[in-house]
Amino acid sequence: MPVDKKAIAALRRIVTPDRCRTDPETLTCYAYDATRQQAMPDAVVTPKTAEEVSAVMKLAYERGVPVYAICARKINEDVCVPRSRLLDSFRRIDEIGERAGFTIAKFGHAGEGNVHVNVLLADSEPATLERAERAVEAIFRAVIELGGTLTGEHGIGNTKSAYLHLECGPREIELMRQLKRLFDPKGLLNPGKIFPASVDG
Repeated sequence: MPVDKKAIAALRRIVTPDRCRTDPETLTCYAYDATRQQAMPDAVVTPKTAEEVSAVMKLAYERGVPVYAICARKINEDVCVPRSRLLDSFRRIDEIGERAGFTIAKFGHAGEGNVHVNVLLADSEPATLERAERAVEAIFRAVIELGGTLTGEHGIGNTKSAYLHLECGPREIELMRQLKRLFDPKGLLNPGKIFPASVDG
């Protein structure tokens, strides 16, 4: 049965509004078959504590709403490819997920080729995380091969700095370092965010 507005409001009081999502992009991402409207969830809820989980489950039981655990955690990245290569990127990402043993949810902004990639993990065991990181690197490499870029919206920072070399050569990276030193000679602005701390200043 559909989750009514009162139930959604109650869920948002339990987990805060930003962790009870009903926007179409999120619902599509977490649908088990995004091509079928009946497969779409009514809400995606991400409780963080045992108390929140208990309260969500109690509410679902009282209202007769089915609850599905999609995954234990996810690794989400944003990449961008030429619009003409969007379908190719989806195929490559699906192939990588199949080889690595992960479901990889994809959604984004087709008009600009921006794809949000979510690697869904069944657990947080070190071996699983290591396998997921290898899958993420494979996705980055595939995107570059398709003429794309490592990031469409969020930029290069802590989680992507290790992959910058996949897209930019040594001379380009050195030029970036020099520009950083020009505007930030003391290395005060986000030290270590993109480059190792030793070359920030």
